[in-house]
Amino acid sequence: MQRLGTACEKKGGSMKANEFVTKFGWKKAVEAINKAPPLDDKVWYFFLCNECGNGGSSQEMITDSYMPDYCACSICTSEDLNTDHSIFDELKRLIYSWFLIKDYYGLTRAKEHAISPYTAPEIKRALEQAIADVESVGDSK
Repeated sequence: MQRLGTACEKKGGSMKANEFVTKFGWKKAVEAINKAPPLDDKVWYFFLCNECGNGGSSQEMITDSYMPDYCACSICTSEDLNTDHSIFDELKRLIYSWFLIKDYYGLTRAKEHAISPYTAPEIKRALEQAIADVESVGDSK
């Protein structure tokens, strides 16, 4: 994902995608990805608030034209924002994995299907990755 370089770079610590899901839950992660700017957008970029879990397009942030370095979350006004574009891809992969596991009615059945001799090798690989992704988050909301 390309994005405009800005003075609103992360002021706080950078949270990884699985840490974000663990802290805020799958629902917040899906909402953030759904509110992300289009991939071909060169003006707005993806962000996540490390305080409240708000995420999406930087168009939704609070900015001040008199203070170009000022960016804050539009929900909690925290300046602890994560604008690292790699988290977008990680979060999308985690969400894909979560939906795949849900399609198998949970981790137990997905694991059974992954070790079945009747499962195609490409499906086994996808399930093994999805299982690892979902387990990396642990019990989340």
